[in-house]
Amino acid sequence: MSGGLKMLHSDISPSKDNLIFSSLEDLQIPSMDMSANKNHNAAQDSKEKLTRNNSLNLTKNSAKSENKVKTHHRTRTSDHIQVLPDPDALYQARRQHQHNLILVQQQQQQQKSILIRNGSSGGMEGGGVGKGDDHKNDYDTIEEVESQSELGSSEGGRRYADDNGPRVVTVDEEVGSSCCWGFREKRRLEQLQRKKNSERVAEFERLQNLYKLEGDSKRILNLGWEELVQALQKRELSATAVLEAYVAKTLEATSKFNNVTEFIPQAFVWAKELDSLPEVKGPLHGIPFAVKDDTNVEGHDTTLGYVKRLYRPAKESAVLVKSLVDLGALPYCKTNVPQTLFTYGSDNPVFGATTNCINPKLSPGGSSSGTGSLVGSHGCPFGTGSDIGGSLRIPAHFNGVASIKPTVGRLSSKGVVSSLPNLMGLTAVPGIIGQTPTIVSTVFKGICENFKQHKYDSRIPPIPWDNALFQSKEKLRIGYLSSLPYFPAMGDTEEVVLRAKSTLESLGHTLVPFEMPDPYKYMNILARFLLADQNQHFNKSLKGEKIAQSVQLAYYSSWVPTSIQRVLRSLMTSKLFPFMYSKRTAAMFGAGAVSSKELWDNQGEKKKVIEEMHAEWERLELDAVLCPLFPFAAPLINYPGLLPMAVCYAMIWNLVDYPAGVVPFGRESGKNYENFDDEGDVALKMAHKAIQESIGAPIGVQCVALPYKEEIVLRLLTELEQFSYKH
Repeated sequence: MSGGLKMLHSDISPSKDNLIFSSLEDLQIPSMDMSANKNHNAAQDSKEKLTRNNSLNLTKNSAKSENKVKTHHRTRTSDHIQVLPDPDALYQARRQHQHNLILVQQQQQQQKSILIRNGSSGGMEGGGVGKGDDHKNDYDTIEEVESQSELGSSEGGRRYADDNGPRVVTVDEEVGSSCCWGFREKRRLEQLQRKKNSERVAEFERLQNLYKLEGDSKRILNLGWEELVQALQKRELSATAVLEAYVAKTLEATSKFNNVTEFIPQAFVWAKELDSLPEVKGPLHGIPFAVKDDTNVEGHDTTLGYVKRLYRPAKESAVLVKSLVDLGALPYCKTNVPQTLFTYGSDNPVFGATTNCINPKLSPGGSSSGTGSLVGSHGCPFGTGSDIGGSLRIPAHFNGVASIKPTVGRLSSKGVVSSLPNLMGLTAVPGIIGQTPTIVSTVFKGICENFKQHKYDSRIPPIPWDNALFQSKEKLRIGYLSSLPYFPAMGDTEEVVLRAKSTLESLGHTLVPFEMPDPYKYMNILARFLLADQNQHFNKSLKGEKIAQSVQLAYYSSWVPTSIQRVLRSLMTSKLFPFMYSKRTAAMFGAGAVSSKELWDNQGEKKKVIEEMHAEWERLELDAVLCPLFPFAAPLINYPGLLPMAVCYAMIWNLVDYPAGVVPFGRESGKNYENFDDEGDVALKMAHKAIQESIGAPIGVQCVALPYKEEIVLRLLTELEQFSYKH
């Protein structure tokens, strides 16, 4: 409905006390039958006059009898809609309308209510992003974005931007258009998405014409990590030349796997600045790296997979990004994520789905989907990510690379935007995904060494990098498990873990069996935390958005009342209903805490779990644990949203807050598929079907240590690296 709502000139003239709106078409309400007979029309007109007179009489006396603003009433005629406001509402509307007129004048001068910023990024060598007023919108949580689009805003109307530029919709218009707001919002989001993708395609095509995979670029990309670092440290290679090579490789990778959302225009400016320095800036001088979408980069969007967060650039970069820049590294692109980030899928309505870099039919994992896929395709040496339930480690596992999830607080999360900021019981942590454990260790050491982060975030615990612990030759006592009864390992997963066990034993370490106490209980506790708000936060965030495939099951399930979910959960545990029998699903379905007491009780259960875990480690005198990261190799791309319970091997360590990392150590052969017993469980049957095309996919193993002992995790990953299938 362009231009807003129009006034209708009819037999009743618009006045201060009457708001007469235009036709049914302007209101986007299905039109009424206009063929009614004249007698009916005359009676209806008489009825309307009586209604109007009553409304005018009420206006004179309403101040004495009513203090509450009421909802507007509507009466229909054969040719128009009449909106009759209640008296106090009318008074407030007049005051608001006057305020709106002033607001429009202010916005014409200052342009502070623009929802989207116009223009593209200006290219990689264009000298950066503009800093106009339209770059002042920065939101740390999705609620702040939502607050800008709520109906009936206290700021005098909702803001819109279309092909004709920004405008303010007044309260008068809001009253008449509330019924069609949802359609208008969806249309607005569709326009934003089309605009962004048009700009993105044009920018990628422009860069492809500038940077080619040939000559020096190929030579640079063929260098190993140590060779690349040394060449940059000795100034044998320029930062600009290295960046050009990796931009070319990234463009090739994202054209195949859709892992990059946008490039960072300032990267070439920063590279030239590095080249002009008399000395190298730090141990990562000139090394390009990718940044996950949820991590703020000044002047760029942090979308979390939501269209409504487009064109809302961050005002300041995350501490993790700043710390890496201080080490000499170059952030040059942002990577894709699944919508909401609370899935290990990889699709969103903004940029589409990222695919696995080894087999595009398979999932790349999530939520650090783009970073895992890009690093796995050698598009960059390393990238940033975040992890609340395996979101760093699962993409590394699926794409055949390495990663570490640190203890909460070891790396600063300031500037890493949470999609569920009020969540209790679990905390997302930033981390690194690298081509090898050596790269991950080098980057992690650089960040933690000399308190680099404290310059930007004084809340970080003062725990320096312990190089002696990392390089220690002392043999470790390591517990191992190869499968969990909650979700048994499938395919070659157990075999790969046992081979890693034998390798560590050959290096002199002692390995002893380790059993996880009651994983069903752990997963139920996790689900109670994750679903405590009955998905209200995500439902609000997804308002007006297209729902990504990997989110649909969780989204539509949330509309089922909790009481019914709990009835269904009890049915899932009975084999009398084989079509829905699944103990694994039942442990998580309808488990959300529905009262403050249940939430408190769940917090108490979490404390008991942590105590039980620590007691078991002390009993066995463990330094670390070796276990699977996932029950199977990368599944088909449309299955992650259907198998959330498969994160059990990764997510338990988030619950107890132990650092954990992953290294690729084998590939799926498919030889053991038929040996799997699905127990009649629907979820296990589905998983068995999901991995039928996973032959050749990498399988990683997970190493875990006690809190703040990341150096032990990285040591074990590095020791296993030399025996990995890649060597």
